[in-house]
Amino acid sequence: MRTPVSVRAGLAYCVMLPAGIVAAFVLSGATIEAMNALPRSVRSPNVVDLEINIVPALLAGALVYALTGLWLRRRGWLEAGLVSHVRRTAPLYLFTALCGVVIMRARSSPDFGLWAQIPIWSGLSALGGVGADLMIHRSTGRVNAHAASPNAEADERENYGSHRG
Repeated sequence: MRTPVSVRAGLAYCVMLPAGIVAAFVLSGATIEAMNALPRSVRSPNVVDLEINIVPALLAGALVYALTGLWLRRRGWLEAGLVSHVRRTAPLYLFTALCGVVIMRARSSPDFGLWAQIPIWSGLSALGGVGADLMIHRSTGRVNAHAASPNAEADERENYGSHRG
């Protein structure tokens, strides 16, 4: 019995989970360093949490998993369809949920602020991976549908001509 390619892709995403987490910590750390280098008059305390704790981790995860997804697509392991997306990204969804449970259970701990970034950045990295897979999934579906069209070349010329200004 052959393993479905979406399951193999899910295993590849599991293997890349540590790389996504490391990338999130590196990019978030660089963001913190950049923020600390700015003069206090330029820093806005209202956006610091968003800039430091959410955006870098999401972007890092999206980058790692976008590169992984493109590699999977080249290998033919990236099937279109919602079921295939769920199979591929189930480990990322589960890891994100696990990080959320850890955050919710430990948020009332007095020392939670000392280690909160570990589950926050890790979970956001996996969530960025889900977003990247969705984007690649959408483009894969369009590519597959376009390639299956008997008039793909004519459709391409027509679409190119209709987008001219």
